[in-house]
Amino acid sequence: MPVWNSVRLAVVGGVALLATSCSSYDERFRLITTPDNKIALNTAEVDAVLKQITENSHRPIVLFVHGRGNEPEKSIARNALATLESRYDVRVLMFNWDSFCLVCRPVARAVDAAPDLAFLLHTIAGSRRNGNAGDSKLILLTHSMGSIVLQHAVANRRFDELPDDMFDAIILAASDSDADGHAEWLGRLSRLSPATYVTVNPHDWILALSGRDRRMGNRVPNGDRAELPVRYIVASSEDFTIHRLFNNGNLAGCANLGRILDSAIR
Repeated sequence: MPVWNSVRLAVVGGVALLATSCSSYDERFRLITTPDNKIALNTAEVDAVLKQITENSHRPIVLFVHGRGNEPEKSIARNALATLESRYDVRVLMFNWDSFCLVCRPVARAVDAAPDLAFLLHTIAGSRRNGNAGDSKLILLTHSMGSIVLQHAVANRRFDELPDDMFDAIILAASDSDADGHAEWLGRLSRLSPATYVTVNPHDWILALSGRDRRMGNRVPNGDRAELPVRYIVASSEDFTIHRLFNNGNLAGCANLGRILDSAIR
């Protein structure tokens, strides 16, 4: 059920403001599908939903790990899930974590969510191995701080047990992970797919607030780039500087990024 967050202190224009807000996060339900189906994170529930969405359809499945915000309400109300499904003709399974904070960057909570994401990856792998998930194309997509959750899931002690090329594509969009030192964990992650992509937009102003030139999603890679089996997609002058790529059709305004993502997901 929605939980009232504690009172928070924000400073706007030098003035301290007290604010409370209601988070839509419910720890009982860690998976979300459209239109607003909430699913518990256990083997039986994951098997059941994968079987249901693949039983009469070969549409690709996108496992989506969202970023910071009042989730899952944000991705539902701003049509992120619906946009992904309609634009790419896919089914979206969103991993939901406690990402809401009015005036902070909830890194610790992203790290805390990593074991649950690791469990989900193993459960999906098991479902596919046992024939419960069909043979639909499978794509892993993270946005913003969602890549921090994934980064720490890669550090899980059982990560190496996951099968090679488990995903048809892995896409880290507007990643809020640290650019420094990303080669080690991204190199390990890339084993799970023959096609791994990282979007880079030097003009992403929200990532700049998180530390300009310090985030994977807004720093053009240097020497790390040549060492990894990863494709970095650098935004061109055709692209918006917008960070929230999947909300309310924003992707339609990102011509270059949109074309690459179209190719990777479809």
